[in-house]
Amino acid sequence: MTIELKRLVASNVDVFRDLRMVALKNHPKVYLQIFEEESLRPRNFHIGMLNDNIVVGAFDDDVLVAYTFLTVMPYAKLKHKGHVWGAYVKPEYRNHSLGKKMREWLFDEGRKIGLMSCHSSIVASNAATLAMHKAVGYIEMYTEKDGIKHPDGSYDDLIHLVKYL
Repeated sequence: MTIELKRLVASNVDVFRDLRMVALKNHPKVYLQIFEEESLRPRNFHIGMLNDNIVVGAFDDDVLVAYTFLTVMPYAKLKHKGHVWGAYVKPEYRNHSLGKKMREWLFDEGRKIGLMSCHSSIVASNAATLAMHKAVGYIEMYTEKDGIKHPDGSYDDLIHLVKYL
């Protein structure tokens, strides 16, 4: 397996959208977005996601197997902060440290553009994701009780974290 990390751009939209729909459909409780809404969005919406964020993709040869986002805060007084979110790794590629590698790649990109910190929020019940965050140096700031409400009416707590660059 030869994995290459690279920034996703508009020309990657179709493979990105396909993998994102798999993530949202198969893991509805760990994302803030829901499959039923996002699957109806036009192709240009997903092109906008790639253009408006720094999105790193992990490729095995030419096959996209993982991705995650870095969004830079748009306000002048907050441009020193980023938010890392929306990660997904295909099941057969888990346990190869791709989540860690993609985060480190995004941290390097963040440093290049002057970010001082990257924030992240995760569903509290997602122990594997919390462990990965801690492994790359995130610090828990606080837990938000019932921070996310699912379409079925259930709630999950959110853990808010920060990584100082």
